[in-house]
Amino acid sequence: MSVTAVFSGCGAGTKDAPAVTAVTGAAGERTAGAEDIDKSALAGNYDCVGVVDSTDTPLLNGSGEYLRLKEDGTGTMFFALDENDTEFPVTWTYENDRIVVIDPGDNNTEVAAGTYISGIIMLKVDEYIMVLARDTTEEWKLWDHDREQFDKDFLDGRYFVTKPAAETSADTQAQTVTETAANDAGSIDKALVGRYDCVGVIDDGGYALTYGDGEYLILKDDGTGIMFFALGEDDDEIPITWSCKDGDLLIESPTDETDSMDGTFENGIVKFVTDGMTMVLAGDTTAEWKAWNTDKDKFDSDFIDGKYFGAKSYLAGEEGASSASPADVRAVYDDVLVGIANELLDPDSSDSNWVFEVVTYNPPAENNVGYLYKDINKDGTEELIICSAPEEYENVYAIYTCKDGKAVQILDGWSRNTYGITEDGHIINVGSSGAAYAIFGVFHINDKNDDLECDDVYFTEYTDEAETKLGIYHNTEGIWDVASSELLYDNTDKWAELTDGYKTIPLQPTLFTSIVNEQRAKIAEIFLSGSEDIGEPEYFTEWNTGITENGVRVRIDSNTIAEVVLVGLEPADDYGYSFNASELFDAQISPDKPVITTLDFPGSVPHYGLEVTDETGTRFYSIDMSGKDGSLELNKITVDNVEHGRG
Repeated sequence: MSVTAVFSGCGAGTKDAPAVTAVTGAAGERTAGAEDIDKSALAGNYDCVGVVDSTDTPLLNGSGEYLRLKEDGTGTMFFALDENDTEFPVTWTYENDRIVVIDPGDNNTEVAAGTYISGIIMLKVDEYIMVLARDTTEEWKLWDHDREQFDKDFLDGRYFVTKPAAETSADTQAQTVTETAANDAGSIDKALVGRYDCVGVIDDGGYALTYGDGEYLILKDDGTGIMFFALGEDDDEIPITWSCKDGDLLIESPTDETDSMDGTFENGIVKFVTDGMTMVLAGDTTAEWKAWNTDKDKFDSDFIDGKYFGAKSYLAGEEGASSASPADVRAVYDDVLVGIANELLDPDSSDSNWVFEVVTYNPPAENNVGYLYKDINKDGTEELIICSAPEEYENVYAIYTCKDGKAVQILDGWSRNTYGITEDGHIINVGSSGAAYAIFGVFHINDKNDDLECDDVYFTEYTDEAETKLGIYHNTEGIWDVASSELLYDNTDKWAELTDGYKTIPLQPTLFTSIVNEQRAKIAEIFLSGSEDIGEPEYFTEWNTGITENGVRVRIDSNTIAEVVLVGLEPADDYGYSFNASELFDAQISPDKPVITTLDFPGSVPHYGLEVTDETGTRFYSIDMSGKDGSLELNKITVDNVEHGRG
């Protein structure tokens, strides 16, 4: 079979795009450990979400092209590559990120070759680069949005604006083609043409600062432009000439003796270092801003949080601060977020005081608690912050760091033990154990990234045995202990002076609402009905308990698929707070297949219960009969020990 690249839909919707460097993954980050992925990890269906043509223009490819890879090295593909647009068998190989697709029916002709990175396959076919994404929940999470959003971002060149990669073979790297036009000023990269607004400044101390004075830069396609950086005495616009080569941008003023400015262009962002500060400007055009998938205000907010500098040394002050990409770090925190969502749904399963507080006193909790990512200690790796909603009493409930690829919790707060974060990366703790007792602590994340380290702790305590005079004590160990502390003042007059100098920054979290709703949908809700309410289901499972005399027919339904086990219960203590359970019967239950059985209820102490397992975990309920009207009830119980297996 001869191969001719015919991509239906490629000619429509063409738009200007930045220079292309494909086959590098999101934002140029290569997935750690990608060389260790075996064929079974790649097996699955991949849909073509876009094509980069020979002019480096990202084009939507909506013609249903796909690639199916099987674990045995065979598969099928449909890329509209032959005259009849039919599916045809292929074989494939994979080694060191390189994937090769072969047509076994045409003398093992190589059809395409490319790379696999982060759930994305990029294949070079003739003069086209085809991008295929595995359409599974797990893989799409790597892109942090749904399929439609990926298509939209692909069109805007979001994944193809990285700087040129090192030279490699055409089979393993898609070619980087940057159209330039040489002139007296140097090379003009038309991908840069447009307006750039200053969205922030990184000072010489390595901190991201807001910079909202309206500075901007306009680059024209003839190598001229305009800048307004408040550099002139009258703050006038200054004409410039510019050139760019391999991402290095040079700005000069042809009418002024102002020194030239050297900078870089990457990912739609211009950076200049001037007077010890790094000035950051983002292209203020629809295409450029879509590349960030956010509006200008959101970009400013994220800039302050170091989102676009977390993997670099800008905030850390030294090279090699972090090797993990933001996407990798956030993936580590995913399980933490799901776990907290489950605790908000079931506070009895939590050991955190704050969970009990927000569930009990401020329902619905998921609308009043949120999370955000912020590089607090400016080491290049984001922390996960759990905090109250902005309109609530502001409190940081928990902070997690990422260490060795795992989430580590470094603090746990509640209403009388509050935390906040300062602009310079300190963590402030304010607590109280009564009207006379207060504590104020200043901490930072330690060098090991696994705990808090104390700078200063101040607390009030009585200075005399009669407990008539309060003083202020201080230590640097982070403990509330007079014996290990220095008495700074024998009164509390200086308390405000010591504590008011630390100001915490406001936090804008994403609420837990959507995550909690996702988890709530996975929870199996069990319903009981008895006697005349049982009805006649078409399909059901019968548990034959052998009970006839004084027996009550019981129907057990579920809103979703779950595993249910009928267990016999024995009190594990004298108060009936916990039970031991032994398995009697088990079945899979679903909305269209209930369980029907006969049980007896000889007294007030429950004899039977259910062990229910769904996607969120396992829990136990007792089956009780109401003493008021004889209705059946499920009550959640604690089981100390459960014996599975029937005997």
